Amino acid sequence: MTTSEQIKPLIPQGETTTVQFKVRSEDAYKMGVEMVAFSNTQGGILIVGVDDKTGIISGLSFEEIQQTNTLLVKSNEAIDDAINFGVNEDTPKNERVNIENERVNSIFERVNIKNERVKNELMRIYSFIEQNPLVKIEIIEKFNKKSKITNKRYIKILKDNRLIEYIGSDKTGGYRIT
Repeated sequence: MTTSEQIKPLIPQGETTTVQFKVRSEDAYKMGVEMVAFSNTQGGILIVGVDDKTGIISGLSFEEIQQTNTLLVKSNEAIDDAINFGVNEDTPKNERVNIENERVNSIFERVNIKNERVKNELMRIYSFIEQNPLVKIEIIEKFNKKSKITNKRYIKILKDNRLIEYIGSDKTGGYRIT
């Protein structure tokens, strides 16, 4: 468990990839996105009650602490549901891959891409973004191992088809599934 003595020195340093601030926790989805992002990297600390723009500590009332705890539980349940959708511990690995491929294929049925190779690349990027919410273009480029221009074109296609969106600032934001 992290103590207040461990947290206080982090606040003046500002947000990083492993430390995020929230003034209030009113959205289970956004909290879930932060938790998944942390779990896909080296872990992290979400500090609620600190302004992410100024670093000013506003604190939380007793009711707000209760609300935050409830949202954390809901976020955790939603993450578990998303991870385990159509899958249980008895599902063989090759079947899990087939279930995931069918799900992504069904999403891309409405995307009018005639070139199968490009469509497969788009589906790979989509799945990667889904597993790594708020991922930056530089990380997508490393994952996809294509040129910067090609990756920007792929991102544009996904955005134009309303499959992904960029949220947040240029410095701390990233792409997520819509």
